[in-house]
Amino acid sequence: MSAENAADVPPAPEAEAGADAEHIPVESAAEPRTDDGLIAEEHTAGEPSSGRSPQAARDAAGDDVQDTAGKGSGDEGGTARKDTAKRSPADDLQGEEHVDFGANVRERQNGLLAHRAAVSGDGLAMYVENFNADGRRSVGVRISRFTQERVLDLYEDVPGQSEIEQALKEHRVVVLWGRVGSGRRSTAAVLLARRVARYRIRLVHADGGGDPLQALCEAPGQLVEGHGYLLDAGDRPVTPEMLDRLVHVVTDRGAHLVVIGTRASTGSEPLRGQVFEHVHPDLARVLEKHLVALLAGHVDGCPRARGPEQHTCDTAAVDRYVAQMLDHPEVQPLVKVPPVEQVVDLARYLASAIHSEEPDLLAIWRDRMRHLARRMLSGDGDPEEGAPAAAHVQPFRMAYAMFHLHPLADAFTAGEVLSAEILPLYETRESPPPGHVFNRDLARLIPVEMRSADDADGATPRRAHLVDVNLLHAFLEVAWHEYDSLRSPLLNWLTALLGRSDLGLERVRVRVAEIAGILLRHDFDGVYRQLIRPWANGESAVYRQCAAVAMEAAFLDEGLKDRVAGQVRDWSNSPGLLLQDSAARTYGTQVGLSDVPAALRQLTSLGARPELAARNSVAFSTAWLYLNGEEDAVIAQLGAWLDASSDHLTRHAVRTTLTLSRFGSGPGRRGRPALAERALVDEQFLDLLAALLARALLSAETSTRAWDLIRQWLVAADDHEDLAALFETLALRIFSRALRSRALWHLHVWELRHTKSPTLRRIDLAVRTASGPHGR
Repeated sequence: MSAENAADVPPAPEAEAGADAEHIPVESAAEPRTDDGLIAEEHTAGEPSSGRSPQAARDAAGDDVQDTAGKGSGDEGGTARKDTAKRSPADDLQGEEHVDFGANVRERQNGLLAHRAAVSGDGLAMYVENFNADGRRSVGVRISRFTQERVLDLYEDVPGQSEIEQALKEHRVVVLWGRVGSGRRSTAAVLLARRVARYRIRLVHADGGGDPLQALCEAPGQLVEGHGYLLDAGDRPVTPEMLDRLVHVVTDRGAHLVVIGTRASTGSEPLRGQVFEHVHPDLARVLEKHLVALLAGHVDGCPRARGPEQHTCDTAAVDRYVAQMLDHPEVQPLVKVPPVEQVVDLARYLASAIHSEEPDLLAIWRDRMRHLARRMLSGDGDPEEGAPAAAHVQPFRMAYAMFHLHPLADAFTAGEVLSAEILPLYETRESPPPGHVFNRDLARLIPVEMRSADDADGATPRRAHLVDVNLLHAFLEVAWHEYDSLRSPLLNWLTALLGRSDLGLERVRVRVAEIAGILLRHDFDGVYRQLIRPWANGESAVYRQCAAVAMEAAFLDEGLKDRVAGQVRDWSNSPGLLLQDSAARTYGTQVGLSDVPAALRQLTSLGARPELAARNSVAFSTAWLYLNGEEDAVIAQLGAWLDASSDHLTRHAVRTTLTLSRFGSGPGRRGRPALAERALVDEQFLDLLAALLARALLSAETSTRAWDLIRQWLVAADDHEDLAALFETLALRIFSRALRSRALWHLHVWELRHTKSPTLRRIDLAVRTASGPHGR
C-alpha cells in the first residue's frame, strides 16, 4: 500500500518536540486529571503515574486541530499554541499535517487485531491507499533468497493444484488469495520449484512498508531470467490493470511470479484464470507426512533400540505410534482447520514425545504457549549462568514478544525503557546491573523456541518474529495473572512508551494500544481504571487515540461488547471535552462499524457541540467508516450535515471530505481519487461533492488545502479521459459566482507550473466561457 501523502512535496515529519529537550524521566510525567481537576487515579508512594509525559503532550498537540497547510501558525515545528484566548478560527485549525490519519489507518490495518480477523476469516479486511497526484516517490525493491527448502519435500498438493500449475506455465504470473494460515506460501514455493531450479527461488519485499506490487512494476530490472519470485501482497487485491502490468514485466524478464494475498481481486474485467482462491490441503495428510519424516531416523538414534531395551523401539513401534496419533480423538479436531503451520508444529511436538510418559500429551500441547511464556519470564534458559536476567534479559524478552513483527529497533528501545526506567522504580537495587545485555548477540537473548524459523530476511534478523503470535497473548496472560507485582510496571511501561520521542511512530502507538486492549480482556475494571480512562481523559491526542484503539481491541471479545459500547456512550454523554473527543475517536473503530446508524447518530450529536468544533475526531471517524465499506451511509450523513442548522456540523462535513480526498481507489488505479470514482457513477453525489468542495474553498480554515487538492485532482486527470470530463463538470459547478475570479487566478498559476497539462487548459477555457446557473 502506498503511504504517499497528498501534497506535492513530502510533508514534514511529525514534530518531535522533545527531541532537542533534556530527557524527562517517566516518574516526573504529568498526571492526567478528571473534569473537576482532581488527579485521575490514586497512586501508591513511589509509583509512576499512568499519565502522559510532557514530551508526549508536545508531540501530539497538533492532532487536536485542523489544518491550514501550516500557514500563519506562528509556532516552530507546527505545534499548536497554548494561548487559546488569542486564537483566530484559522489558528484553531492548524497542525493537522502532523497527524497522519492514513498512517493510523494503515497500522491498524496491519496490526494484531486485523491479523486475528484474517486468520479467523472474521472482520473486515480494509484496503486504503493514499492518493498522490504528483511528487510521487518510488518504493525500493529488495530481493532475498528462499531458504525453507524443507517445505518443498513435504508439501501436500491443494485442491486445484494442476490448474494453478498450468496457469503459471502459460502466463508466468498467478495470484493465490485466501486465509492467513492456509499454506499459501508453501504452495507458491512449490509452484515455482516446479518451474525453476529451487535455488533460484526468491522473495520480493518493498522497502519501507510500501506497495510491493507497484514497487516491482517500477523496478523490473530486479527480476532475473530463469528465476522464480514469491511476493506477499498482504490485503492488496490485484486488479486486472495491475495483473496486466505484472504479466508484461515478468514475461519481458523471462521470470515467473506467484503473488499471495488475503483478498480476491476486484474489477469488472475477467482475470483470465490467473487468480485462484487458495484452499488448505488435507491437514491429516500434512500431519502424517511430517510426523513420518520426523521419525524416519528415530530408531537408529534411539537408546531404547539398543541394549536391554532393544525391543521397546523399532520400526514397527514407530509405525504404531504414528497410527495411534493420527487416530487419536483429540488430534482429529486439530487437523480440521488451518493454520497449516500449527499442524506442522503439532507433528514436531508429537515426534519429540514418542516415548513420553505424560498421561495427557495433548493437554500440554494446547497449553504450550503459556508454558513457554511462563518459562521465559521465570528466567529458565537464560543466556548464561549468572547473567542479570531479571534486570535485562526478561524485560527484553517481554518487549520482543510485545513487538512481534516490528523492527528490532522498536523491541530494543521498548526493552530498554522497561529495564532501565520502569523496573528500577519498583525494585531495590544496590547498584546498576553489570554487563548490559543489549550489547550481546540476539540469538543468546531470545531462546530459539521463542523465535520463528522464518525470522530473517537473509542472514540478519530485521524484526522481532515469534514462533507463534499466540505467544504474545500468553506472555500478557502470564505476566498479568501470575506476577502480581508486574501489573503496575506493565501499565506504566505502556504509558511511558507513548511518551518517548524516539518511539513516536504510529506503528508503536497502535501496538501499545492493542496490548492495552488485550489486557482489558483479562481485567477490564482494573486496566480501565488505571490506564484507559486516564488516557481517554488526557490532554494528549495520542493517548486519546490509543484509548479508542484499546477499547476496540476489548470490543472484539464477545463477552465485552456490551460493556465497551456502554462505556463509550458514557464518554459521549460526559460533560468533559476530552472524554467526548475519545468517544468520537472510538466510533471510528469496530465499535462504530458494528452499528453504523447508531455511530453516525452519536457522531452527529458530538459534532454539533461547540466543544469539538476545532477537533478532527468526528471527521476522522466518519472517514474511517466510509473507508470500511459504509459509503452510502456516510454520504447521506454528509449531506445532512451540510444542510444542518449547526455550523459545526457543516465544518465536520467539509473536514471529512478533505480527509477522504487524500485516498485513492486502490492498486493499479493510481491518480484516481476514491471520491471521484464514486462521483463517476453517482450523479447525486457529484452535486454533494461540488457543494462540499465549494464550502471548503470559501472557508479560511480549509481553503489552502482545498485549492491544492483541486490542483492535484486536475493534474492527475491528464492520464484519465473520464476523470478529465468529470472534473470539467465539477469545476463548472464549483467555480461560479463567488469563486470564479479566484478560480481563474489559481488556474493561471497552475498552468504556469504544469505547462503540459491539457486538463488545466481545458478547464480554464471552460470556466472563462461558461454561462448559466454554473457560470457567471
